[in-house]
Amino acid sequence: MADATEQLPLVHARGLVKRFGELVAVDGVDFDAERGEAFGFLGTERAGKTSTMRMIGCVSPPSGGTLRILGLDPITRGAKSARASASCRSRTRSTWS
Repeated sequence: MADATEQLPLVHARGLVKRFGELVAVDGVDFDAERGEAFGFLGTERAGKTSTMRMIGCVSPPSGGTLRILGLDPITRGAKSARASASCRSRTRSTWS
């Protein structure tokens, strides 16, 4: 039987927002990154690509919206827990399977 997390997107973002004071760096981004999918961000300088990746990497908390990493909320579950789970699953599923 498949693990429940295998049914979830690797990354799920809805209305994702990142603010630095008055500056809105990421403004309501919605996306899902699924298993086995090639996914990237394209945009001009200062478009919010790095800020979005920092939120996904649990380095910088979102200012608003919903972010789930393998179904886990990095804010309530803790960044270390979400990072460790994503890292282990990534290696298990792609590199060593």
